[in-house]
Amino acid sequence: MSAPDHVWGQRGAVRVNGRPVHYRRAGRSGAPVVILLHGSPESASALHAIAARLADRFDVIGIDTPGNGLSAPLRHPDPEHPDYAHLDHPAPERSDYARHLLAFMDASGIARAGLYGFHTGAGTAMVAATLAPQRISALALDGYAVWTEAERADLVSRYCIIYPPVWDGSHLAQTWARLEEQTIFFPWNTPRLDARMFLPPTPIDIRLRRLRDWLTAWDTYPAPYLAAFRAVGQDGPDRVAVPTLIG
Repeated sequence: MSAPDHVWGQRGAVRVNGRPVHYRRAGRSGAPVVILLHGSPESASALHAIAARLADRFDVIGIDTPGNGLSAPLRHPDPEHPDYAHLDHPAPERSDYARHLLAFMDASGIARAGLYGFHTGAGTAMVAATLAPQRISALALDGYAVWTEAERADLVSRYCIIYPPVWDGSHLAQTWARLEEQTIFFPWNTPRLDARMFLPPTPIDIRLRRLRDWLTAWDTYPAPYLAAFRAVGQDGPDRVAVPTLIG
């Protein structure tokens, strides 16, 4: 599981608004900076292949976004509620994650950077570019989401599940099955033919890495998901003022 880590020449953490943010870094010091934003519920370790492709030309930084990997969440869940919809209020929105990214750049001495974002990371990158276009040189967005109102309501209400730990460890099997379902259907809890994605089998090392990321984030993983699901994706592509590639 640790083999991809050889891509990252440096690991560390900075404090952003009092919260630790873990990052990985690769590439050429002094070169243009590219920041990589992973999807949920993963960590920067998911981005090693992209980092490897960019490291000969750029200073590449992958950050664990708040509530994922080793970065502290923006809000903590209410431990009395197993349903994560009952977050401390106000729950963080996509703009909060975008402002956090810009604050990370400030704390790291980065005046300007290109952004790559995958799924939830794509939404964060888009908003950061609309909030501070002078700080963002370009966007490359993989899986930028635009939901209908009905899709948003459904995803917010039933997509994010936390399996409480139990003495026999069966919650681990439930988590593994949940991650497997995510590679077959979207949404994962909609086992219908029209929700089938027909993706190739996921290699075991990637499955294990995703399980590690899920268990590391545990009960803080839903917050970035829910912020992305609540967001209105149409409020971005028509307003962004930097070169943008959406794939």
